[in-house]
Amino acid sequence: QLVGFTAGLEGLIKGYTVLIDKEMVDQYRNLGGQDMLCQFSDPSSLAFKDHLKAATTTIAKQQLDGLIVVGNLESQVDAAFITEACAAAQLPTRVVGTPVSIRCSIPFVQQTVGHDTICRTLSSFIGNVGRMAATARNKWIFVRVVGDAYSHIAVECALQTDRKSV
Repeated sequence: QLVGFTAGLEGLIKGYTVLIDKEMVDQYRNLGGQDMLCQFSDPSSLAFKDHLKAATTTIAKQQLDGLIVVGNLESQVDAAFITEACAAAQLPTRVVGTPVSIRCSIPFVQQTVGHDTICRTLSSFIGNVGRMAATARNKWIFVRVVGDAYSHIAVECALQTDRKSV
């Protein structure tokens, strides 16, 4: 059985689970997968001891053999804390941290999400917002795609979605 936690670490803390099967994965194949488990915002972190206790309670309740934490540098730190908490609680769960980010935030580790993946995911979101804007004619909707060194991602998303301005 493969269990996913919706909303990222918040789902782990609050116990929001969903069973992942082949049909569910097939719906999101080649689309980036960011929205498969409803992780839309910046990932939260295990900022408080209560959060860590709630996470280990969820892990024990689900009787997990393993937990894979995918994310940026902060997520990898959280994975380390979860590992220590599982060991302290004598849980048999093995925790694996997989570094993934659009910026290389972990030194000496190759972990960026592919340019095509991030552009497809963001373009999908922008396209959905565009369809929503077309039906709500009396509203203006502004979308900001990450800037700074990532302006090439904003340009590619604009080209893929055929939006009128960048």
